[in-house]
Amino acid sequence: MQTADQLILIYKKYLLEQCSEEELRLLLRHFEESGETSPLMPLIAAELSKDVSETETDAPVLNLIERVDGHILYELQKRRTKNKTSFRLHPYKWAAIAASISMMAGVYFYNNSKTTQGRQSIYVNDIAPGKNNATLKLANGQTISLSNAKTGVVIDASKLSYNDGEAIKETALGSGSKVAAATAVVSVPFGGTYQIILQDGTHVWLNSGSTLSFPTSFASFSTRSVDLKGEAYFEVAKDKQHPFVVKAQGQEVQVLGTHFNISSYADDASVKTTLLEGSVRVVDIHRHNSGILKPGEQSALTRTGALSIAPANTGEALAWKNGYFNFNNESLPEIMKQLSRWYNIEVSYEGKIPSAHFYAKISRKNNISQVLDALESTNVIHFKVEGRRVTIIQ
Repeated sequence: MQTADQLILIYKKYLLEQCSEEELRLLLRHFEESGETSPLMPLIAAELSKDVSETETDAPVLNLIERVDGHILYELQKRRTKNKTSFRLHPYKWAAIAASISMMAGVYFYNNSKTTQGRQSIYVNDIAPGKNNATLKLANGQTISLSNAKTGVVIDASKLSYNDGEAIKETALGSGSKVAAATAVVSVPFGGTYQIILQDGTHVWLNSGSTLSFPTSFASFSTRSVDLKGEAYFEVAKDKQHPFVVKAQGQEVQVLGTHFNISSYADDASVKTTLLEGSVRVVDIHRHNSGILKPGEQSALTRTGALSIAPANTGEALAWKNGYFNFNNESLPEIMKQLSRWYNIEVSYEGKIPSAHFYAKISRKNNISQVLDALESTNVIHFKVEGRRVTIIQ
């Protein structure tokens, strides 16, 4: 963990273009983890104010960090130009970063006239981003379609409500106003996201194509156990007497109170657990392999039972929760897998799958055309959008 003085020194080296690749990555991690609390904020604002108007420097502090993020990502990309499978994405110049950020809506690429010539993409239609969308299935078999106008649901043994305090009408619960203390299931389809506050106060964010099964009350259980399919971020309420356990694709994560992310999609090669705060034990329930994570670490458990633990890029792991796609030297199939979940699309390829890898940070609030345009600025690939099918064309 660097001190404020060390970070300031590295940032000044960055302004002079004297940073090593490791130092650039350190700055990225710092911004992703600290946000507006970064001790570098005054320096960033001062540097940008040299090139932009006073009105533009009044932008939200998070936008200032995002502008620097975009430039650092470009610098990393530029240093990899000798790698034939990586392609340069044109950067914002300092003035253009500040002047164009609102227009670009969070897409950190600069598409100049040279990169847009000769494009072959075809957009028969556009596709809107995902939204709040989920269903809640109760133990009695009744299914409730949760409001798209709300961001989350609060589960209690005696009532159901949204996280803004509005009660879910009793008529939606069937006979009686109490929810039986039995298993309930919240399902989020592709193209959706939703939050859940469990009866013990644990806060869960569910990503697209994910399902969480849980008791409506933990009062009668010695262990607070839930089952996950897909991806979720957990902020677990502390209770030393009742450990919290997440079961996901043959893995158990055992905690007392902590913040972590689990990605356990069935079509991924491994189950990844990323720890932000506290301590967790990751267990392969079939082969009894286990390991303990410290904050800033990520475990990967493969389908064959291989368990590894390594330093994590927490900003990348939590990008979905914070409203971004964060592609860090990512292959096109992996990128399209993420897009398919969020935009609820089918993906196909015409010809050979490109071997390109990409660096990008893109807002998940964009329509899919804006995301594809950003990827296409490499001039390596083109896209065809018809209905909910996206075809990649070389």
